[in-house]
Amino acid sequence: IADIPFINVTLSNDTNTIEKIKELEQKNITAIFTSLNAITSVTNHLTTKPNWQVYCMNGVSKPAAIHFFGESSLMGTASNAKQLAEEVISNKPTNKVVFFCGNKRLADLPETLQNAGITAQEIEVYNTVKTPHLLEEKNYNSIAFFSPSSVESFFEKNSLQPDVIAFTVGQT
Repeated sequence: IADIPFINVTLSNDTNTIEKIKELEQKNITAIFTSLNAITSVTNHLTTKPNWQVYCMNGVSKPAAIHFFGESSLMGTASNAKQLAEEVISNKPTNKVVFFCGNKRLADLPETLQNAGITAQEIEVYNTVKTPHLLEEKNYNSIAFFSPSSVESFFEKNSLQPDVIAFTVGQT
């Protein structure tokens, strides 16, 4: 087993972003997270547990959201961004909707919300940078991808042999 990163993620330390998070800390909002990176970045800048209604992805994001925001704050989870947006829509949020995301986020969530008449404020709280490199070892039985960015980065310098099985998270 080889663990080879094809992306690098940096959490935001931008002053404007931190100020936005701190302003929202005191408000009742509907907060949407589609990654653990977003949850980590936002909670790094919060000093108290805010009174937010939280939606997040299943997997590693859910326990992190429950740990920081509390189980009673978790309003819904899903396996992919489109399903998460549909969960938000079905609950008809009455307060401001904020989507905490990365710079490479897919359009599924905001487009689905928009089509339902829900406008979400987007705040980029982390950056994803592709780090493509050529794999010297070509004899892999399978490869697992955890984000669309890692797929793009991998295929910039590599290809899959016909017998290699690819595993992905969601619609990655």
